[in-house]
Amino acid sequence: MSIEKTLYYLDLLLPNLLISLKIMGFTFLFGIFFGAALAAAKLSRHKILRQLAYRYTSLMRGAPTIILLFIVYYGLPALLRAAAGMELDAQNKLLYIIVTLVLFSSSQISELIRAAYEAIPKGQMEAALSIGETQLTAIRRIILPQAALVILPNLADMVVSLMKEASLAFVIGVVDILGRINLLKLNAYGKNVVEMYIAGTLIFWCFSLLTQLVCSLLERRLSRHKQA
Repeated sequence: MSIEKTLYYLDLLLPNLLISLKIMGFTFLFGIFFGAALAAAKLSRHKILRQLAYRYTSLMRGAPTIILLFIVYYGLPALLRAAAGMELDAQNKLLYIIVTLVLFSSSQISELIRAAYEAIPKGQMEAALSIGETQLTAIRRIILPQAALVILPNLADMVVSLMKEASLAFVIGVVDILGRINLLKLNAYGKNVVEMYIAGTLIFWCFSLLTQLVCSLLERRLSRHKQA
């Protein structure tokens, strides 16, 4: 194993990090939105909404991500064509992996949000309402800051997990970090494969460390805010 070769391939792989970050970023953004909607359904008083949300979560938890990706990749264009006569651009492959990961991650995020919300003592909401606060104001000023402190470490793990799951994009032709490694392997005729994968691992490892650092800083800030 050569350190020089590892650094060489690290330099070649870094530009493709932007693709992985784009996939992860959009997935996390939409995953939070749909995950919050699912969590609201699970906390709803409407039995049908609760059942649908829990069934969806159970289905997504049991589906391998790569199989879900192929279902979306082949099924979404056919569905849109049959339902609305829309032709989805086959070249926009980022859309398929983002949709897949949003479907998968929103179910996980909904459980994190639900658990964090239920971890807050119910008396705090009742106390806020008793002094004239509206329910939305009480949630924004009292519940959310505390829930964020509970959910933050798990959300950081979710970000790291999504970054790794984004590497599945190479199976449908997206040239992210793993896709770039596969192209480099072909051009190198199978040589220096270990160095290529070590370089890719280093990128994911550094991203994981940075995410944990940011999470720790946010936790400290939220803890100080809570104590104040």
